[in-house]
Amino acid sequence: VLSALVSQVYLGDSLALSVPSYNLKTPLVELPMYLLLGVVSGVVAGSFTALAQTSKGFFDGTIGPPIVKDTMSAIPQYAKPAIGGLLCGLIGLVFPQVLFFGYETLNTLLARTTMPTDMIVVLLA
Repeated sequence: VLSALVSQVYLGDSLALSVPSYNLKTPLVELPMYLLLGVVSGVVAGSFTALAQTSKGFFDGTIGPPIVKDTMSAIPQYAKPAIGGLLCGLIGLVFPQVLFFGYETLNTLLARTTMPTDMIVVLLA
């Protein structure tokens, strides 16, 4: 109830995410594509989990070449969050869309009729 009240005060009657109307034009073609999208999303989720575990091992000093292990083991525990924050800030300088809630970015992507290839290339790189 409190979250609904706060969103009503700040957003008014408008929705944070405006989804345009969409109709299936050729269900026999589109539905298998959605199935493929689900499979790709599952692979991306698994990859994200593996990357998160790898980055934890990197910061703990258990993964990587010996020089990386020694360096990361020598860094004090209290400095590692600062290093992670610095890396996140540098990513935010290059891709400022990741610093906010994402409603504006999602609305922009949903409003487009073409696929933003530059973002897809960056995501796949």
